[in-house]
Amino acid sequence: MSRVPTNVRSWAKVCVAGAIAALVLASCGTAVVVPSPPVSGVPSISISVALTSVGCTTNSCVAIGASTIDDSPMSVGELRGVSGGWKGIATPTVTSAVSFQGSSCWADTCMFVGQDATGDVIWRFEASTGLVSHVNPPSGGTGVQAVSCYASLSCATIDDATGSAPRFETTSDGGDTWSTPVLLPQSGDTVRFLACGSSLDCIVAMSSSNDFVDIYATLDGGNTWTQRTTSVTAGWETLTSMTCRKLVCVGLAQEQSGWHIVRTATLGRTWSVKSPFSVAANTAPTFACSTLTHCVLGGTKDGLTPWLATYNDGALKAQKLKYIPSPILQLACGHKICAGIGVTTLLALRS
Repeated sequence: MSRVPTNVRSWAKVCVAGAIAALVLASCGTAVVVPSPPVSGVPSISISVALTSVGCTTNSCVAIGASTIDDSPMSVGELRGVSGGWKGIATPTVTSAVSFQGSSCWADTCMFVGQDATGDVIWRFEASTGLVSHVNPPSGGTGVQAVSCYASLSCATIDDATGSAPRFETTSDGGDTWSTPVLLPQSGDTVRFLACGSSLDCIVAMSSSNDFVDIYATLDGGNTWTQRTTSVTAGWETLTSMTCRKLVCVGLAQEQSGWHIVRTATLGRTWSVKSPFSVAANTAPTFACSTLTHCVLGGTKDGLTPWLATYNDGALKAQKLKYIPSPILQLACGHKICAGIGVTTLLALRS
């Protein structure tokens, strides 16, 4: 057996060590791009009753729907808990068609609002029990248009009443009792959204008679309202899907050129127009945030195909979708999870 000379063995060791070092350095300098998995949808348990509203607590999301015609009305509910997967849950019995207009949640409870043949409808979901129950609404209302919860057990609503302007009410016990209604400044307008950053600070947008948006804010819990329409907002046709923390809010605005994500740090005194995006004509996108810088945005680009994007620290990123056959109608986010609904489809992703 022939021996390899010592100097050759030493040179070989140096070469091997150099090659390993080069590989390590190369791996450090090259980022491995792992594609994000698609967001997958699952069919809802009911095909006869469409899902119409969704809300998320810290760890769970719940979607509900009810018949929109009075012939044999039904309701449906589905829950996604910490362990993942959706399951059916019991919902209140309905005796007439119910139209849900929105939802809002705090850490362990969600409120769903709308109207039926008798007037205001408010349902409450409690994550600790997994139950959805009927809540006695403010008296005299003909339909709740919007809700915003800003602390545990504490929410504000806007409803309609016969012969009056929209009314603003609050609760501090989860809907068991309500404050005396306060009339909003504008009558005859449709409320597009209500967002409260605290018990004192709320902002509301209403469709005006000239097809633009009227914006009002309160800094004293609804006792007085100040118009917030500015040169920036004068051309907005819609302002919706707002999330607020104290005086800072982020949401969606539509103008003739299209939709934008917008932001205010002064409860509507001044606005900054952020990322533009496009959706199908005559359709409205949906937008929900876990924080003011981490949000999800959805809808449809062509009227048929669903579209979903994340909005993180000012950057929009489209998400791949799987098993979602129809446009995304509504999104909601808790601190750890976001969820969305199509007519008969559910989806979830980490917030």
